[in-house]
Amino acid sequence: MLWKKERYIVLIHGGKGMVIANPEHGLIQQLIVCPKSGDTIWSMDIMDRDDDCIYAIKDYEGQLNDREGIPVGKDQTEKLTIKFYELTKNEDMKVIFNIKEVR
Repeated sequence: MLWKKERYIVLIHGGKGMVIANPEHGLIQQLIVCPKSGDTIWSMDIMDRDDDCIYAIKDYEGQLNDREGIPVGKDQTEKLTIKFYELTKNEDMKVIFNIKEVR
């Protein structure tokens, strides 16, 4: 069992933005989303390679620290798409995944 930390900066323009993450396999044990301002309201979807939504959050304010255990890449590594929308401020968003890779 290996642990891996991935960090992404999502550039926001016109209240929305997206980034394609590196291929992953295992469980996202911790998901952290950090806007630059604590009072920013935002919505986010994480999509798998088939554009199925595997995680969604709507109208969240401030920083998120979720330890839900989101499974990704069941039988192989797959790229995830992180989409932000309906942001109240056009500021970059930092996303951190702590992934437990099961081999």
